[in-house]
Amino acid sequence: MSRKIKEIPAQLVSKIAAGEVITRPVDVVKELIENSLDANATKISATIENGGQTRIIVEDNGEGILPEDMELAFKLHTSSKISEERLFNVGTLGFRGEALSSIAIVSKVKCISSVDGKNAMEIVLEGGKVLSKKNGRRTRGTKIEVSAIFFNVPARRKFLRSAETEKRLIRTLITHFALIHPNVHFELLEKKGNRTTHLLQAPSRMTKLATVFDVLGNEIASQLIPLSGQAGRWKIEGFISIPSYTKRDRSLQYVSVNKRIVRSGDINSAIEEGYGAQLLKGHHPAIIVDLVGKNEWVDYNVHPQKLEVRFDPNDNVLEELAQMVKDTLEKESHLPELTEHKAKGVENQPVSSPPEKGEIYTAQPIQAEEQVERYTQYTLEDMVGSAGVAKSGAVKVAGGYRILGHIMNKFALIETDTELWIMDVHAADERVKFEQYENIKSDLVMSQSMLTPVKIKVDHEDFNVLDEIQPLLKSYGLEISTVPETTVLVHSIPVYFDQTIDRQTISNVLQGFAAYFKETSEKAVTTPLDELQYKVVARLACHGAVRSGYPVSNHKLAEILNNLLKCKYPWTCAHGRPTVIRIKQGMLESWFKRVGQ
Repeated sequence: MSRKIKEIPAQLVSKIAAGEVITRPVDVVKELIENSLDANATKISATIENGGQTRIIVEDNGEGILPEDMELAFKLHTSSKISEERLFNVGTLGFRGEALSSIAIVSKVKCISSVDGKNAMEIVLEGGKVLSKKNGRRTRGTKIEVSAIFFNVPARRKFLRSAETEKRLIRTLITHFALIHPNVHFELLEKKGNRTTHLLQAPSRMTKLATVFDVLGNEIASQLIPLSGQAGRWKIEGFISIPSYTKRDRSLQYVSVNKRIVRSGDINSAIEEGYGAQLLKGHHPAIIVDLVGKNEWVDYNVHPQKLEVRFDPNDNVLEELAQMVKDTLEKESHLPELTEHKAKGVENQPVSSPPEKGEIYTAQPIQAEEQVERYTQYTLEDMVGSAGVAKSGAVKVAGGYRILGHIMNKFALIETDTELWIMDVHAADERVKFEQYENIKSDLVMSQSMLTPVKIKVDHEDFNVLDEIQPLLKSYGLEISTVPETTVLVHSIPVYFDQTIDRQTISNVLQGFAAYFKETSEKAVTTPLDELQYKVVARLACHGAVRSGYPVSNHKLAEILNNLLKCKYPWTCAHGRPTVIRIKQGMLESWFKRVGQ
């Protein structure tokens, strides 16, 4: 019987190992730039052709490679950066001794390097074999040219994406390096025939924010707020975007650990957890964050490309990072100072002490009797109360805010001493309703009973969804029952609905609930509600809020604004959409060329 287990040839072993480190052109660029950074380069230039599939050139002004080390540098598992004693305390970016060898095995390589800025050694390899080696001259540093990537591994080459895709990945990578190392000059060039163009230019800067402006642009940079402090044993440095500035993907999330690029779902998720319900479902904030700590606190040797890390299981860095984000967003929201006041005949919720500047009022549980009183005894003008109404028709709200009017039947214009606010009336009222629902107990929910149950015909799928969630709906004031042949009977609705309640409205509400439960999986991590409760509360808040497209009086707008400013998370609705856009006086003056006047 012939033997089934055979020893793999050394050359094939090398190709397999190389395939773990080098999967596409961007991996070549990453490994070479990391080597340049480890060589203390202050300027690194990358040039690509055909998205790096034809040629990649990385040149630096670093310490260079000694002539006698040149050939050894391209052998597998050779390194100047690691020893047995430093295996679990590695401070360099490259340390596994695989990068140059892996690149050389699957491509054609020419490398020239000088330590003293005069004498240099040049080596040429193909498929890992040395073809030539000779002395030369060049300035201090190293230049490596990699061409015909995967020329000897056609199975790998055919899975490469388009040149534009590969180019985009390389640009994103170098952008990330520039954000981590603002003191290093990075540039990315593309060569097409005899023409060379700059794809990215990131000069050496004194601050990370300056580099953000260089590589990401003013629009993104202006939407960022600093994130700085301690999370467990780790120091956090960087920026996150305001909740209203998000993307459908995570392409603006740049995370690093001790200046090492990582792809960490745990870190990204912890940061997004800090946003809680302020994020629109399926949207992601911009993140430019570096975690700084001792190297022995983290294991970098998890992934062949060193893209993943594993933290000490006893370290609570992720939990504290989420809390830091939450605290930062609350602090940076610059909520206006709220003053305690009483509307005519209506007692405010008790406040233990006057709020400090920036403190947020949390909606308090409302007793059933209070709800009846509010909805039956007091007009909207009463609720505005002592805040007063200006002769011009504008309504003043406590704190010096003036409701100027309702535009397009969607937005409210609000004037402060130094800003103009544009409030999305529906989104703002939805946030108010959501937090009222969130904070009340089920036995205190006020509902309005129908004189006779309203019959709503739904399709079979919607019928099953509504039948399943009816106990949950009832706990929030929407009582339904089901009867054969896919009919739903509506017995009561919550009192918070600010629209005409007719059969069509109720039908729309039920159909909306069914669709919402079938299509989404929302969960607000900063609310005590579980996922199903959150869905019900968010949907009820949406249906109960003032509808977009209908006229609203200034008095009602004042009521909504006053309640919004008492919310825990006033700047987004329950689904993460912004409630208010704030335009500073200086911005208006700049737009109208009145700066300095």
